[in-house]
Amino acid sequence: MYELGVRSMFVCHKYDNALCGVRFDSGTQGAIVNIGNLLGTGRFWQARTCATAEHDNTIEPAGVLPGQIARLLPPGISLPAYPAPPHCNTRGLTSLGEHMVQGMMRRGMLIEIDHMSVKAAGRALDLLEAAAYPGVVSSHSWTDQRYLDRIWALGGMVTQYGHDAGEFVAEWRRSAPIRQAHQVAGYGYGLDANGMGRLPGPRSGSAVTYPFTTFEGVTLDRQRTGDRVWDVNVGNRSGPGGDPVGDAERVLLVQDPRLPRPALAGGGHDLPGGPPGDQDALAGGGIQAQQRTGVGSPERGPDPGVDLDRGRVEVTGSLLITAGTSIGDGEQPRGPLTRAQLAPESPAAVG
Repeated sequence: MYELGVRSMFVCHKYDNALCGVRFDSGTQGAIVNIGNLLGTGRFWQARTCATAEHDNTIEPAGVLPGQIARLLPPGISLPAYPAPPHCNTRGLTSLGEHMVQGMMRRGMLIEIDHMSVKAAGRALDLLEAAAYPGVVSSHSWTDQRYLDRIWALGGMVTQYGHDAGEFVAEWRRSAPIRQAHQVAGYGYGLDANGMGRLPGPRSGSAVTYPFTTFEGVTLDRQRTGDRVWDVNVGNRSGPGGDPVGDAERVLLVQDPRLPRPALAGGGHDLPGGPPGDQDALAGGGIQAQQRTGVGSPERGPDPGVDLDRGRVEVTGSLLITAGTSIGDGEQPRGPLTRAQLAPESPAAVG
């Protein structure tokens, strides 16, 4: 895989495999994936009531399965009953899985911790900590939140799932103290649009004007897929310009007026509480959405959100929302961000 150019991998994803057990799905989706686990491995997920604070997602009773799904089960087989939650997968990181994690570290690869069972993720983090290896990523927070501290302590990267704007901001605030403790300047965004994950719905009152210009100066219009036209104002997000980062910025501005007003996509996005065209330069914003293109480039030098001294991990093509300068009551933005200002987020910036 490395010879083919692969530099980041999930050790396991939706189904248990020879390397590790997975973090379950819940609800009807969980029932469907559990049937897939049976068909792929010969058995349903094996769960116990957790004896630790860390836990996997709850396997909920499926009720009556739709006929299209029920017919996938072998004759006489039904979904199992599980013990009381919280649920933990009995399968962790196997010896072969440990060998794979060690091999990925030797090759300098990024290890995806998401989708591992807590038993597998805990063991993987033990191995990473023993080697002081920072190349660990939670690309859409599909792991127990108690592990985020360990990931950031290693110098790894965490991105939040693409929730609706309000939920996205709430989680951004909740995890702020942990990020501050580890001097994490940025905050990751991972949409995880894989066909099964729910995409964020339209924000009430959303009024994005098409076409608009991205941070890189590219003009984007509504995406068309066959007869479907994707519009952030009227339906679920998909494709270019369809994520809730801009909505999250608006929610932040409404909730905390001390934050300076950032520009989005070089203009064209009026912000609440101000007249049309009320935008500041991106470099002076308190919340800065920036498309990352690597750990630096000859033209730009090191990216400001990467702590090179600590070996903090950078993932090509991911989106970070970085806090701007410290803004107190009555203060105004103090101009473009500097590297020194991209240390811990200020209390005012995170509420």
